[in-house]
Amino acid sequence: MSSTSHENMLKVVKGLINKDELVEYHESILSRIYPKESNVFSGNFNPIPHWKTGVQIAALNIQTTGPYLRINSSMFRQNGNSGYVLKPCLKMEYEGKYCLLKINILEARHISSLKPQKEIFHTPHVRVELFGETESDGKIWNTNDDHKKDETLNGFHPVWNTRLEPHLVGHKDMAFLEFSLTEMNSFGDNATLAFCMVKLSNVKNGVRSLTLWNERCKKYPLAVLVVDISILSWDEIIEKENFCKIQLEKINEQKKVPRLSLEKRVQLKKEKENMVLDLLDILNMQISWEKTSNRKRIGTVPVRKAHKRTPSLPPQERVQSEVPCRTLNDEV
Repeated sequence: MSSTSHENMLKVVKGLINKDELVEYHESILSRIYPKESNVFSGNFNPIPHWKTGVQIAALNIQTTGPYLRINSSMFRQNGNSGYVLKPCLKMEYEGKYCLLKINILEARHISSLKPQKEIFHTPHVRVELFGETESDGKIWNTNDDHKKDETLNGFHPVWNTRLEPHLVGHKDMAFLEFSLTEMNSFGDNATLAFCMVKLSNVKNGVRSLTLWNERCKKYPLAVLVVDISILSWDEIIEKENFCKIQLEKINEQKKVPRLSLEKRVQLKKEKENMVLDLLDILNMQISWEKTSNRKRIGTVPVRKAHKRTPSLPPQERVQSEVPCRTLNDEV
């Protein structure tokens, strides 16, 4: 077993040309990472860079709240907070790690329960932050950018229906999403009221109801956030592109029917506009995908550079958590 500080491990990783060597090293050696000795304020470090190199134990300060402690809680929530989870494939050549993330913030319910009964609830907003394997994976969205002055955003049932910009994630097994409910007062200052941190690979596509928590991982039983999430692989993006093209052809054929009613024409026009927007999003996704994952696309078939065969998944190993925490909500 090896034990080293957070800073020393980062120096080792930075000096390696082939990061897979460290992953293979941790297949047979148990490693523990702890905060630096001079950390007198009990601050926490980001455990994701160490998890991606195969480190089994990342020791965090449970007395210090923050996003890194919530990341740790979300990582081990998938196994009922037993303290152990199976390692994902961490090889650099693993093609299945890329995914395209699309989020639509729909609404929230009963968020007035986050405050005392007689306290006034100002304009609520949702801040979404992505924590990923690399700095390029990091991304921040905010509904405040589109709804600065909206009287319908109340403390009981606010509705945003905000479509966030799609983002390409470099490793979905090492990416975490944090939804933060913020409140903007009359002076324009924002205060965070509740959080919900989820591991991206545990999220299922579709409309999801997220239970909100406070900084100490205590649940607000009534307050929920409703979002529409899509996590797409390359093959799913191509499939969706073909579907949109087929639907556009059908709409164009229906518009050629003689004596079409005005109501039907308006409906077909709206459907065509939605399909065109979806198709433009897909094309932008493919451009981003090619730039990030070094793929080339000819027609609808992705062509990759010649390289060695992608290695099989490493033996199922276990990662141990040294931070005991409360059981959070079930799989999103």
